[in-house]
Amino acid sequence: MKTIFCIYAAISLALLAAASGGPAPSGLRAIPSNSKVELSWHAGAEAEVREFLVYRKEGTGTFRVLARTPEARYSDRAFTSGVTYTYRVVAMNAAGVESVASNEVTAVFSSPTTVDLSASADRPNIILCM
Repeated sequence: MKTIFCIYAAISLALLAAASGGPAPSGLRAIPSNSKVELSWHAGAEAEVREFLVYRKEGTGTFRVLARTPEARYSDRAFTSGVTYTYRVVAMNAAGVESVASNEVTAVFSSPTTVDLSASADRPNIILCM
């Protein structure tokens, strides 16, 4: 009986993974800068992944597909300063079925501060204090 149950459980898990598009991408990271946010994640061992869908939401809004990529990374360059963005990624298999979503990460972009610096003959040194 135990052998039959184990085989049944293994088949059920395989069918569940196929029906859900496979395992979720893991380890999603976001590294923001002044001009972009670099997203990267672990694709997992699923050989059936055709592409990844990068989802993004603004503030408390709804997640929407931002991009499709065959690689386990994406650079988001379309953002508004001061807005909080949350990202998640799903894998899509060859049948077009999406996996469970990855972990979520958040990034806030802020405009770089500009400072007008000038020096003159009577004040040749500039001292910056932060």
